[in-house]
Amino acid sequence: MKSKNSLIKEYGQFKIIKYEEQNKEYEGVLIETLDNKIIRCRLGKKTPTKPGYFVSFWEKDHLNKNRPYCDCDTPSETAIIINDGDQAGIFIIPKERAVKHGLLATEKQVGKMGMRFYPPWCDELNKTALATQQWQLNYFYKHY
Repeated sequence: MKSKNSLIKEYGQFKIIKYEEQNKEYEGVLIETLDNKIIRCRLGKKTPTKPGYFVSFWEKDHLNKNRPYCDCDTPSETAIIINDGDQAGIFIIPKERAVKHGLLATEKQVGKMGMRFYPPWCDELNKTALATQQWQLNYFYKHY
């Protein structure tokens, strides 16, 4: 698990309580910390054609169709781990911020099944990506 050291740096020891198989390409797991905090975790994946790191956020519904996660059953935080050589860090997105920025489905919004994350070393971004980076950086913690 490539994200393990970053998660330990941020949260200390933890146990994996669920492997989210549909997101295994992104190391999709739910972890529980020693103080009983549940966190949804993903490893950002660098793509060759666009800046940033892509992450998926979806599950199967009762009809076996893909759907975004719902705010009603999402943990209080989502952790997006970025490990790219000597560049590393973690985005810790509180649930209420994930709702505000449209990541989670609610009664009033559809939610997203994936998105890009832009750590501070991502530059030359288009207007939309730059706006996304600006809110995301409030939740980014660099790891050395």
